[in-house]
Amino acid sequence: MADSQHNSSEEIWKEIPGFPGYEVSDRGQVRSFKGRSPGGYKAASWELKSSPQRILKQRINKGYFKVALSMEGRLFNISTHRLVLLAFIGPCPPEMEACHDDGDRTNNCLCNLRWDTKKSNWGDRHNHGTATLGEKNGLSKLTPKQVVRIRELYSDGFSQEHIGELFSVSQNTVHNIIYRKTWSHIP
Repeated sequence: MADSQHNSSEEIWKEIPGFPGYEVSDRGQVRSFKGRSPGGYKAASWELKSSPQRILKQRINKGYFKVALSMEGRLFNISTHRLVLLAFIGPCPPEMEACHDDGDRTNNCLCNLRWDTKKSNWGDRHNHGTATLGEKNGLSKLTPKQVVRIRELYSDGFSQEHIGELFSVSQNTVHNIIYRKTWSHIP
């Protein structure tokens, strides 16, 4: 297993630190160098080969591609974007997380990934329109029109408790809407 860096149009592969026998590419693919020993059909009969044996299948979990890697008889399901960053950039610095520059959780090309702060990642979600705000939040009970109406009713002198009863939400929810702690993206 060696870094293959010939020209910029070729896929570049690097070993995944901590997972012997696996490599990840700058395009977000993962391959294994593990193959069965001659005559072996049990889990313990795997051995490292000198050439790649296969590209691993990736599954989507919560919008992210994940891949299963085995080490010392244990299986680890790891996000592909984290493996790309780990191999090409290095370990995740403290207080940082993996970020996708274009907002597409399935685009795991190195040029689209970076380690950055949670705040910066949240800002990206706003910029890309992928943030689960307001009606995009699966737990939301209100629509943008109702939020505007809640603010209007409060301006007209209705109490937060009464507005909450009208919309079947708590007084605290009404308070957070009025003072823009929630639904702040609605004018």
